[in-house]
Amino acid sequence: MPISDGEMVKVEKGRVVKIGKDVVSPEEAHGEFIGLAKFTKSAADAMRAAYHRVMEEHPTAPFQCAVSLEKAYMTDMIHELV
Repeated sequence: MPISDGEMVKVEKGRVVKIGKDVVSPEEAHGEFIGLAKFTKSAADAMRAAYHRVMEEHPTAPFQCAVSLEKAYMTDMIHELV
């Protein structure tokens, strides 16, 4: 897969500050998200709360880089929390 198809990650001071396709250029990326992640309970709770908030407020509207939350990638939800 070409690097332009990847979901890139930018990190500053040990924290993810940008993640996703078309959000981070290959030049500023520190790596590529490969689809594997481990979350703390508090991070999982925050992700769950964000999901429910977005579904309630605008379920069919564009979400991050996706046409809707239903079509979003995991990186879109992570970027919502960053």
